[in-house]
Amino acid sequence: MISTYAGRHFSFCMSIFNAGGTLAFGVGPIIITTLVHAYGIRGTLLSMVIGLPLMVVLFKLVPRPRAKGWPATDSWGRSGRRWAGPGNPWPCCGW
Repeated sequence: MISTYAGRHFSFCMSIFNAGGTLAFGVGPIIITTLVHAYGIRGTLLSMVIGLPLMVVLFKLVPRPRAKGWPATDSWGRSGRRWAGPGNPWPCCGW
């Protein structure tokens, strides 16, 4: 998915994606623990007050990819799949 949106800047976009995931992995438990400590288990519902509107905003702002499935070329200009067929050991990675 990143290669579809990144274009020629795959490495930079991958690093931003990775940094955002690492930040969320570190900050998320702190936020949810604070909410549960302050409001009990119902505090988890407060996280939805932030998450659901943010989901709607991102759904409206992020453009859809131009093509479905595999892009015609990757970020280095190579065409087609690098690894096709049922023997693909990493289908989640898009290889």
